[in-house]
Amino acid sequence: MRPLSLSLSAFGPYAEKTFLDFSVLENKSLFLIHGPTGAGKSSLLDAMCFALYGETSGGEKDVKGVRSDFALAGEPTEATFDFLLGARHYRVFRSPEQDRPKRRGEGTTRQLAQAVLSRVENGHETVLADRWSAVTDEVSRIMGFDVLQFRQVVVLPQGQFRKFLLSGSAERQKILETLFRTRLYRDIEEALKEEARSLKTAYDEQRQKRTVFLESENAADENALRHEIDALEADVKARTLSLQILKEEEAQAQAGLLKARELQTRFTERDAARQGLNGLLSRKPDMAAMKHRADLAAKALSLRDSLKNSDARKGELSDAQTKHDRLKTRLAQAEAQQDEAEKAYALEKKRETETLADRSRLDVLKSLVGQITACDEAVKNHDAAVRVFKDLDGQAKILRDRVKHLTGSLENLNTQLQKKKEGASRCDMLLQRADYLSRLVSKQKEHKDLIARKNKDADALEHQKSVLKDFESRRDSARSIYENTLNLFHAGQAAVLARTLEAGKPCPVCGSTEHPSPHSTGQSVPDEKTLKKTKSDLDSLEVKIREQSETVRILGERYTGLARHVSVLAAELDTHPDHTGLQAADQLAGTQIELNAALADKKALDLLARDVESTAAETEAGKNELADLEKKRTDVEQNGAALKAVADLRLSAIPPEHRDAASVVSGIANLEKKLAERQTALETAEIRRNDGASNLAALRESLKAAGDIVTLCRDRAQSAAADLDHRIQAEGFTCLADVLAAMTDAGHIDELTASVKRFDEALTAAEDRLARAEAACTDLSPPDVDSLETRLDGIKIRLEAAAGEKSRFETLVQRKTNTAASVAQCRLRMADVEKEYAVTGAMADMASGKNPAGMTFQRYVLSALLDDVLFSAGRHLKSMSRNRFDLLRARDRSDMRSAGGLDLLVSDDHTGTTRPVATLSGGESFLASLSLALGLADVVQSYAGGIRLDTLFVDEGFGSLDPESLDLAMRTFADLQVNGRLVGIISHVPELKERMAARLEVTPGRRGSRARFVV
Repeated sequence: MRPLSLSLSAFGPYAEKTFLDFSVLENKSLFLIHGPTGAGKSSLLDAMCFALYGETSGGEKDVKGVRSDFALAGEPTEATFDFLLGARHYRVFRSPEQDRPKRRGEGTTRQLAQAVLSRVENGHETVLADRWSAVTDEVSRIMGFDVLQFRQVVVLPQGQFRKFLLSGSAERQKILETLFRTRLYRDIEEALKEEARSLKTAYDEQRQKRTVFLESENAADENALRHEIDALEADVKARTLSLQILKEEEAQAQAGLLKARELQTRFTERDAARQGLNGLLSRKPDMAAMKHRADLAAKALSLRDSLKNSDARKGELSDAQTKHDRLKTRLAQAEAQQDEAEKAYALEKKRETETLADRSRLDVLKSLVGQITACDEAVKNHDAAVRVFKDLDGQAKILRDRVKHLTGSLENLNTQLQKKKEGASRCDMLLQRADYLSRLVSKQKEHKDLIARKNKDADALEHQKSVLKDFESRRDSARSIYENTLNLFHAGQAAVLARTLEAGKPCPVCGSTEHPSPHSTGQSVPDEKTLKKTKSDLDSLEVKIREQSETVRILGERYTGLARHVSVLAAELDTHPDHTGLQAADQLAGTQIELNAALADKKALDLLARDVESTAAETEAGKNELADLEKKRTDVEQNGAALKAVADLRLSAIPPEHRDAASVVSGIANLEKKLAERQTALETAEIRRNDGASNLAALRESLKAAGDIVTLCRDRAQSAAADLDHRIQAEGFTCLADVLAAMTDAGHIDELTASVKRFDEALTAAEDRLARAEAACTDLSPPDVDSLETRLDGIKIRLEAAAGEKSRFETLVQRKTNTAASVAQCRLRMADVEKEYAVTGAMADMASGKNPAGMTFQRYVLSALLDDVLFSAGRHLKSMSRNRFDLLRARDRSDMRSAGGLDLLVSDDHTGTTRPVATLSGGESFLASLSLALGLADVVQSYAGGIRLDTLFVDEGFGSLDPESLDLAMRTFADLQVNGRLVGIISHVPELKERMAARLEVTPGRRGSRARFVV
């Protein structure tokens, strides 16, 4: 990733729109971001990180709080960052959630957060994502790492990259987990633990099941259960044989019972035939009466048509008489209504005179409406002119006050402008003085630090010399011991050989078998092992003396160099006798205060001059506007007087009682309504009179026709009644009541006839059945079925009991067999699980840290990654410390109660020892932290899919370095630059400004900061 441009507005200390074009650096790949503390250097990195990921570079600021306190209300907070990834040009824009002025009306409205990521090709933008989270995800995808990794490999935030060096093992693990995304290995640990727990649970479950199965059968073990099953199976075979014998007895009993029941059926049929015939004979009188009723009903049915005709004629007569009575009543009502209609019509004709008078009054009122409207219009025009005059009068008063205020402000601004000119004139003098004092204070501080380092090295040199003397003294003692031991060893070899001689056996030296005087010694002889140990002790001390001598030499050279440097600086400081260290620092602070004030005056001078110019122009414009307003006010006052005269003239032409337009309009409406109601009433009365006369004539004609119909219906009813009486007597009935009593429908008559016929047929069949049944029972006796059934029931009970016992024993055998199979299955499953747990459990224990190193699987992977980081970081640290320091990973646990593998050590080549990184001094700690950050950047880049990182920003920390260390750090950055990486250093240290030609200068001001490239 290589930056092309950064544009920001109302962001942090930058109130105005700021555009930074990185292409002006051209081939200068190392540049300084310089400015006073708090000017906004780190805010530029915040803007880049905010545009890319929606977070600040340090991750400590709320993105909702990035808005500049200096910005105007209408200036939006936003950042646009253009950058290259390889050959591709990308542009990302972000604007946080913020309040902005409403486009209409007063107040503010909430503007939601916005974000857009585009790819730029030939000046054309292609949008890749346009939502806040989507832009962050897409940036992470194309960059190859998230915001935390970005802070470690591209932007090293202020005070943050030391955190990784000095943090504890647990905190360092969290950082590495996030940077390298090693959650997978933690998941593998958990998966192995879970699998081991599952296997153990499965084993316990199978063992518990096996115990439950055995306890359910009261069996001690699997063999006892098998023996019990064999005994039960033998019992089932015996019960099966007994059951077969009982089934044969049951078959014989069922055959005898079946034969007896067949014989009993014949006797039952004979008794049933006798009973059926006796029942039919008892119903014979009832059937004769039913036949008589059917005959009478047939005769009555033949008279039904005559009866219906007589009833119909009577109904017609009744309907005709009812209709005649209703018409007579309606005629009387119509005659009364016609009298009322005639009276109403005569009354409406009499009111026509009043109508004519009302029409005349209506014409008069209508003629006054136009005059009243014209008068009201004149009055409204006059009132409007009065309102305009009052409004102009108020505006003139406000404008006069404003002109007076502007005149006073102009005088005050001219006074301030003169004071600012006086303060700004001192800037150059104060700048020179501040630069002089700053260099002097820096040299005094350097001189003081060098003296402290010289004294520290003097103490270290004396200590190392004493250590060297101790080693030399111990070496002399060891040499004396070794030489004495060597002499004793050589002198005692003859005695050692003599002790091995045996009588009669040859000497290994002379070959003699006689040993008259073997050599002996009065003291013990050291063996070869003791001799080698004394020689090893002497050699070890010689090595230590050589190493210690080299350490003393290096310390002596460094001490001499520091002493020489101290003398040079002391000579330079002696040329400034008037400024001691404390005085120079106080004078620099005072001068800086004066300089800041003078610079603020100089910066405010142009703004103040523009304010004076704009205020003067605004005052002149106010005076001109006031003159125009006074003229317009006079014109409006004259026009109002003319309008009032017109209104008075028009009002005098209208009678006083009709000057209210509303009352005139209301009177017109009332008269028009009254005339319309009278006309409607007259027309209605005339219509009622005419309609009533027509209706009365029609009713009289209808009443006459209804009387004729009543006479005709009466004659027809009398004729039908005489015909019905004649036919009743002809059929043998005495009266109409007898006919109605015998009357029924044809279906019922058919049913009565059919019932009689069926009875005759049933009686004949019953007689035949009884004859056949008596013939079947000839010479036979009834059987004893009950005793046969009792014997069969007894056999069935014994059979059922035997079958139940057999089934119970079979079920018991089946249950115990199933239980035995389940127990065997549990045993096999336990063996499988136990075999699997032997592997999985061991792997889970190993992965969870139950191993000699005390390292989990994830921590083991992280330690390997950390080794890569330390290898890369060590190269940078050796370069910046002249091969003195190197970074190592502690292989042993410092605390057996905690996990190991991620603790850091520093190797000191000057002392030949390793020690914790926390023992480094401030400058040494900065160099180690910077090296570690560069190493992290290299390794994270290599693990990020081969993405090349062309940019690095380092924020502060250089103030703790001495000149030599600063040179080495700058040399490291120069090496990065040679590799094609753009390196930006953020610092306020003056020495860096002198060393680096390409700078991004950040200048603070009362209305916000500004930034520009100086190349």
